[in-house]
Amino acid sequence: MNRVFQNNSGSVAPLAILFTFISMLLMTAYLAQSATISSLEKYRFAEMRAQYVAEAGLNREAADFLPWLVNDTTLIGEIGVEFGLDSGGNPLGIYKNVAVSTGLLNSNVVEYRGVSTGEVNYTTTAGSTVTVQKTVFMSMVPEGMGKFMYFTNKEEPFGPPNENMNGSIN
Repeated sequence: MNRVFQNNSGSVAPLAILFTFISMLLMTAYLAQSATISSLEKYRFAEMRAQYVAEAGLNREAADFLPWLVNDTTLIGEIGVEFGLDSGGNPLGIYKNVAVSTGLLNSNVVEYRGVSTGEVNYTTTAGSTVTVQKTVFMSMVPEGMGKFMYFTNKEEPFGPPNENMNGSIN
């Protein structure tokens, strides 16, 4: 019985080291992938927030200014305007470069356009600051009476019937 234990080949220690190394590689790959996904989600969140802040700039500045627009192009907000704070007291972002303009689509239809840029900053896990900008556009075309010219959905001749001298209808 003693002879069985004396004939050791010594393969257990290298196998344990090999499995430990493979487990460590798998864990490192998983952590690297989760860090990448986390940074992508932070960027996507900042991008959507920048879009919402830019739309808020259009709603606050451009939509109110468009009915009184007299020039072709007017730049309303060159300097960034803070939109507000989130629940943690951090700034949501700024909107800037809000501009409105008019243009003719055809000879009698005026198009009102607005543009705004939203800017959001966030800090990565490495400590660097990333700035995300998103620009949104708005186009409004008023409907005139030309669309509802006859107030009907068919265009047929109308008027009094054609009558003869004797009172019969032709």
